[in-house]
Amino acid sequence: MMKPSMLRSLHSAVSRRSSHLARRGYATEPVPERKVAILGAAGGIGQPLSLLIKLNPLVSSLSLYDIGGTPGVAADVSHINTRSEVVGYQGEDQLRKALEGADVVIIPAGVPRKPGMTRDDLFNINAGIVKSLAAAIAKYSPHALVNIISNPVNSTIPIAAEVFKKAGTYDEKRLFGVTTLDVVRAKTFYAGKANVPVAEVNVPVVGGHAGITILPLFSQATPQANLDDDVIQALTKRTQDGGTEVVEAKAGKGSATLSMAYAGAYFADACLKGLNGVPDVVEPSFVQSNVTELPFFASKVRLGKNGVEEVFGLGALSDYEKQGLENLKAELKSSIEKGIKFANQNVHVILNRVDQTVFVYDPELVIQFRRMYDVPGNISLVMELARRMVQDKGHPLLFETFLVISKRFSGAFRHMLWEVDALSDTNMVLLSETALRSPVKDN
Repeated sequence: MMKPSMLRSLHSAVSRRSSHLARRGYATEPVPERKVAILGAAGGIGQPLSLLIKLNPLVSSLSLYDIGGTPGVAADVSHINTRSEVVGYQGEDQLRKALEGADVVIIPAGVPRKPGMTRDDLFNINAGIVKSLAAAIAKYSPHALVNIISNPVNSTIPIAAEVFKKAGTYDEKRLFGVTTLDVVRAKTFYAGKANVPVAEVNVPVVGGHAGITILPLFSQATPQANLDDDVIQALTKRTQDGGTEVVEAKAGKGSATLSMAYAGAYFADACLKGLNGVPDVVEPSFVQSNVTELPFFASKVRLGKNGVEEVFGLGALSDYEKQGLENLKAELKSSIEKGIKFANQNVHVILNRVDQTVFVYDPELVIQFRRMYDVPGNISLVMELARRMVQDKGHPLLFETFLVISKRFSGAFRHMLWEVDALSDTNMVLLSETALRSPVKDN
């Protein structure tokens, strides 16, 4: 049990930070009302992120959304004695209320990485989720600053941009890929090797948010330290592989949820300060950019009342960093193009083999299948099953298949939610094919 003295210290520290943040940049004027919406608030990143945003004195309204479990998360964090009012929203039919009036929308929704998975392996699952949520944002909160955490960020940002373009709401100044965790890691690892206080460290990180596309610029790190080339290379590699380090350390039971929640909250705080007119708010982010020939690129950006006020260049690079920049371009270009292609096509694959399936969550397809099979409007249970199957079995399945199963095999469907581990790959495929092809009545 935490000692009373420790609790007092924690409360005092939060109070001092809140007081400092409230004073900084506002003088005697009241802090503006700001609503933050978190989409995916009941997940591994979403829950600690909700807690951290609840502690932020700049937030007056906190909207927590997920396909399930959100009322409990909202009730829990709402008991914390800070400024913001908390409301939980659950299921697709409540997404509009969750988004309306939001100043900042944060998207950690999606499935986590597992051992052996790269961020690109998550694409078929998380791309559809981001596409759907982006469509809702375009409709219900088109002027919000959108912070996307869902991986692979190198592809999900282009997806969201294309969705917003189709909706006529795209503003490149208001769309951000959250790459802050790369900076957090680079600062931490550098401080350890340079033997300097981590709070004083600054390390720019540019490029993208996966593997070799993450390029920490240790030549520009402050305070400066004369580290050997092999140390710099090892620090670069560790920063690039930071997510894998956590996935492997958790032995298949999770990914970088806590540190990612911290990074997401940190960047959201910077966005709120910018919106409120605090000067000189500069943080890295994956945004539309002219820094290189690539349409999206992570570098330092100045945040203001309209989102991105300025995108900074790379500055002077070491020879090692110049080579790293050239090495990352092909992979980053491919990821960007993959996202754009996904956003501009209707992904609808006939299920015949597990390794050929694609997970789809497209609002238009949802409507079509609801009409075709007379599926009820509440799809939260369907999505929960899809999430569980993908997580537990490690491969994606067709979203529309689950819609059909939920109608035609309702009894077995509810049982399956708790017995996913008992299903073999073959049985899942056969069940899906049966659901698509056979006119079976409800149980």
